[in-house]
Amino acid sequence: MVRAFKFISKNFKLDKARSIKYNLGNKKFQWLKFIGAKTAEERTEAAKGDELLMELDKNLEMYVNDLETQEIFGKWAEKIAEDKGSQEKALEIAKQMLNKQISIDIISECTGLSLKEINSLK
Repeated sequence: MVRAFKFISKNFKLDKARSIKYNLGNKKFQWLKFIGAKTAEERTEAAKGDELLMELDKNLEMYVNDLETQEIFGKWAEKIAEDKGSQEKALEIAKQMLNKQISIDIISECTGLSLKEINSLK
């Protein structure tokens, strides 16, 4: 026996979903509001009236307030800042190398920057 499945794909833009007014009967928009919430207050408000979303909201709140999670996020933020500093340094070095008329391929090899990134500095 062969079974056929129908897949439905829908695309939503969260920035647009944030501005949509919805009623509690429209679960699709309620979930989009929940997912697209920028603050805990917005998320809690979007969860109202939906048992699953309210439970998820509660669990998310416990997770983000967990000390171990906060420590992990803190280390992650430090790494992002470190990487951003390294990227900015690489861009500065690439600018100096371009000014010295060094080939783009060599600049890319030395800095780890892509050719597109280097070309954008010209």
